[in-house]
Amino acid sequence: MGNTIDIIKSFSEEEIESVSISCSAVDLTVTMSHDGLAHIECKNVRFGSSAEVNGGVLCVNVKEPELLDKLFGDLLSPSACRISLPDKLYRSFTTDLGVGNGKIGPLQCTSATVTVGAGNIHISGLSAENTASLKVGAGNMTLDKSVCGMLEVGAGTGNVDIVCDTNGLNIQGGVGNISFDGRADGDVFVKGGIGNVRIRLHDRHEGEYKLRTEHGLGKLDVEYV
Repeated sequence: MGNTIDIIKSFSEEEIESVSISCSAVDLTVTMSHDGLAHIECKNVRFGSSAEVNGGVLCVNVKEPELLDKLFGDLLSPSACRISLPDKLYRSFTTDLGVGNGKIGPLQCTSATVTVGAGNIHISGLSAENTASLKVGAGNMTLDKSVCGMLEVGAGTGNVDIVCDTNGLNIQGGVGNISFDGRADGDVFVKGGIGNVRIRLHDRHEGEYKLRTEHGLGKLDVEYV
């Protein structure tokens, strides 16, 4: 079987301006720390995985397990990655999660990009001043208690459930239900494939805007509050 390691590291908040996380076949949790330090704890991950700060960017790279580790890995100590970040505004936050579930937030950043291949993702308390781009291939996506500039969401197979205030909204869904509940002070475009689409808009700004929806099979429900 391949070698696995544990990564236990801490970095001061002064070192970190941006965050970049790449995880393959591991569950990921990103939360807030309360001591001015970024703590990285990756358990039972493949040898060669790393956590370093380079040029102000916290880079966490968890490599994909070897085949034998996938088949005969330690069931009593599954691979997992937990990161806690200081409460500050980050220039960018990027996460690429291959296969695994993710839980992220609260978090403040100028821009956020979260990509999941296969797995469920739950993001709570996200504040992204400019753009938040969230994409899931297969799995459910939940975003709640969040505020974003432009919010872009892409989903292949799975339900999308969003509670968020935005300056603009673009949701591209495949197979699954789509739900948005919040304020959108800009154009709204929601495209669903197969599944129900429910849009609940709060406190629209005065002036012109565009609301456009497209969907294949399913029920469309739009409500202004």
